[in-house]
Amino acid sequence: MLTLGDMLTHGDMLTHGDMLTHGYMLTLGDMLILGDILTLGDMLTYGDMLTHGDMLNHADMLTHGDMLTHGDILTHEDMLTLGDMLTYGDMLTHGDMLTYGDMLTLGDMLTHGDMLTLGYMLTLRDMLTNGDMLTL
Repeated sequence: MLTLGDMLTHGDMLTHGDMLTHGYMLTLGDMLILGDILTLGDMLTYGDMLTHGDMLNHADMLTHGDMLTHGDILTHEDMLTLGDMLTYGDMLTHGDMLTYGDMLTLGDMLTHGDMLTLGYMLTLRDMLTNGDMLTL
């Protein structure tokens, strides 16, 4: 799926291939992507998000539900997850990262900004945070 402008989905979204969005992406339901995701604008998901491939976001990313990613995550700005977050690959965040639930990363995690996790945090490989880190 290729979208050269903004994308707004009022229900759930299912994509069997890769997804490229040049603008902002807003999904009011759950999102399931069986391929990779590339978003050049902000990405806002009000439901749960499941990605079987890698996820690259050049702007901010906000998920109101749980987030499960089977590949790597790269976010150039801030990342906010209001539910639990599970990442099977590596995670790199150039901005701040805030997780209200539990966070599990099976690969390496690098955060260039501050990191706040209100639940449990488990990283099975190396973790580097260039800013402050608070886990409640």
